[in-house]
Amino acid sequence: MKMFKTSALSVLVLAAMSLGTFQTPVGIAPDIRHNLAERILQRCAHRIKRLAVACADSNAAISNRCVNVIRMLLANGQDVLARRVARFCLQLVNSRTDRCIRAIQTLCRRCHLAMAAAGATQAQLLDLRMLCARAIDHVEASRQNCIDDIRSLF
Repeated sequence: MKMFKTSALSVLVLAAMSLGTFQTPVGIAPDIRHNLAERILQRCAHRIKRLAVACADSNAAISNRCVNVIRMLLANGQDVLARRVARFCLQLVNSRTDRCIRAIQTLCRRCHLAMAAAGATQAQLLDLRMLCARAIDHVEASRQNCIDDIRSLF
């Protein structure tokens, strides 16, 4: 069984709802739900962007290190070892990028579920989908830049 993190606020809201003291007027409830969905979207957007940038930065760092090592090896006439290092670096970039994309997709799925439960509008859910697609494209572009940088040495 999974254990979920509970915050003090969620415990208070649950207690108030069970006691019947947490009631909102009918006309205000959709606005509250819309604001909650908007806050979830903003929070998710921040996390998704931060994850995509971290993944792209990681790819760039790997690429820079690999390019420097490969250049040094090629300058010393060690072509076979340079190709082996390049192959290793390409595998590393691909595996890390795939892991990052899976993490972004998982985060997007969780955000979508949370927003839907909070009563998000279709426009808000579309914004989330577009943000997720852009984040994945950003990480994929960083992968391609790394691959191009490494392959350009040979």
